[in-house]
Amino acid sequence: MLRHVLLTFNHAVSVDDPPARQVLWLNKEGEIFVGVKVGYPAPEYLWKKDGVKFDANSSRYSLQPDGTITISSVSAEDDGDYTVRISQLNRRRETTERIKVVVVGKSLLLFFTLQREKLYIVTR
Repeated sequence: MLRHVLLTFNHAVSVDDPPARQVLWLNKEGEIFVGVKVGYPAPEYLWKKDGVKFDANSSRYSLQPDGTITISSVSAEDDGDYTVRISQLNRRRETTERIKVVVVGKSLLLFFTLQREKLYIVTR
């Protein structure tokens, strides 16, 4: 007698520590990087911006399999505090990442120089 057995292997989601502060350029394509190493089953993402649920799949936004949001054209409204809840297996495995997004304009040129334990920001 031949029997078929289906084996399912679950791989937990792991996250490369995304930068807590990410800079996007106004009117350019941008990404809010998360860096989830996709496990099995695939994780679910719940994004919030400034504490309000955020649709990461809309006209300007596209949610990538690793949780990263691609923005087709960054606007000033994209500036803010984002959180993403990453859950797997009906929330039995869950983690939350917090990301501060700063939008800068074309005319702003930033130079970061570390001197004597002070951070200088030069703009023009």
